[in-house]
Amino acid sequence: MVVVTEKENKSKKHYLEIYDAGIQILYYSNSYHTIHEIIIESSTIYLFVTHEEKNGIAEKELIKLTEITVGEKIKILLEKSLFEQASQVAINAECSEEIKAAVAREQGDHFYLNRKYKEAMEQYIKTIGYEAPSYVIEKFLEVQNLDLLIEYLEKLIETPITKNNTLLGNNKDYTALLLNCYLKQEKKSKIEEQMIKDRGSDSIFDVETAIDVCRQKQGYSDLAIKLANRYEKWELLVSIYIEDSNQNITGALEIIDEKIKDVKDKLNLLKQYGGVILNRSSGFIHSEKKMSNLLLKITKYLIMKKKNPGFKSPEYQNYSMRDDKDDIKISEIIKIFVDNNDSLCEYLKKVLDEHGDDANKICGDDLHLYHKLLECYLNKYSEKRSTNVHSTISKIDNDIKDFVKINESKIDKSYVLYLFRFYSYLDGIQKLSQQLNMNQELLSVFIEKKEYDNIVRLCKEKGGQEKDLWIQALNHFREEGENFKLQEC
Repeated sequence: MVVVTEKENKSKKHYLEIYDAGIQILYYSNSYHTIHEIIIESSTIYLFVTHEEKNGIAEKELIKLTEITVGEKIKILLEKSLFEQASQVAINAECSEEIKAAVAREQGDHFYLNRKYKEAMEQYIKTIGYEAPSYVIEKFLEVQNLDLLIEYLEKLIETPITKNNTLLGNNKDYTALLLNCYLKQEKKSKIEEQMIKDRGSDSIFDVETAIDVCRQKQGYSDLAIKLANRYEKWELLVSIYIEDSNQNITGALEIIDEKIKDVKDKLNLLKQYGGVILNRSSGFIHSEKKMSNLLLKITKYLIMKKKNPGFKSPEYQNYSMRDDKDDIKISEIIKIFVDNNDSLCEYLKKVLDEHGDDANKICGDDLHLYHKLLECYLNKYSEKRSTNVHSTISKIDNDIKDFVKINESKIDKSYVLYLFRFYSYLDGIQKLSQQLNMNQELLSVFIEKKEYDNIVRLCKEKGGQEKDLWIQALNHFREEGENFKLQEC
């Protein structure tokens, strides 16, 4: 708005004033002896004026007034602390959001310096997405005003991430800070409010960080579980059930079986926690059995997929493989049973009883399941032998003999003999040595078992062809100092 006035005084000058009526700001003011004409074109004003006479001459002039840019207007207004007017100029000129946020920041800083923190926060909230959040957060951490900081952080995590704002990155830090503010004020209900809000993929609320914060605070593990369930963070839920004080092994196994789809992911979790589950399940038959059944179920799925890549079954509706070329081997499952020989023994026995040679085809790492199960039996035999519990040793001994007899065609006798030697299973060495005509090996067994009659009998039967048998036996008797009537040999 352009206003020209003439004051009633001796000079009778014309006064020119240019206003922005919308924001009530005087942009320009000056006086002229006489203003003859004003022409307004766009952002330019032309004045035809006469100046006061000098030496009897009145000089005339055409003056051009050009409007300054919006940016210059805003800068001048901010320098004069006219923040509301600067903001209105930016709005009226349809400036970018970045410019509007810059004005809000200046006004926020002004309020902050004058310790008007509430008013400052109102302005800082307008800068979200355009000003680095750390700029505001640090200010309110310094003055320890948690209520206003919470207000800012709540608005912050509700703001969608875009390529043009400053919210990319540090999401975990913002989420953790907000939740820790809640925890410090013991506002459990506020955390629950954040949990139930619907969030898009562009939200900066970091669910995994929220779960981690709740897990670390005593009395908040129930919220961690609710968050993990709501946002389907199944791997984190398994971790909570196994690692935290509210241990729920059965629940963890159910999540692995029913919620985690990819078989490779299931196995990765079982590798990570399987040993812990088996150790903690000691004495809890239900959990131990559930663990065993889950591994058997996965094994069956792998075997059926190997036989028929298109295999589907209602039992396996929650099972899939991201890549049909994934070649998962039973050897990977066996690694889960480290330091759990009894559980491994039971697992291998059930796999071979149900699947036989089909299971052996997907072993991997040159593993032979029949040999591995025999080794488990021998390991048990070796452990129990040190306890001298005759009934237990006798049962395992029978299991070994029955296993070798039933699966004679499926095992490599040379490798089995190696296992018998390694675990000092003398009855097995004796029997295989007889079958393979390994008489020196057999003689060594008789010597270790102190079966002197069998030593003499073997030397009589085979000593004619293998002279070293007599030498080996005589050396033993001499070293032992035994008093035998060797002439009878």
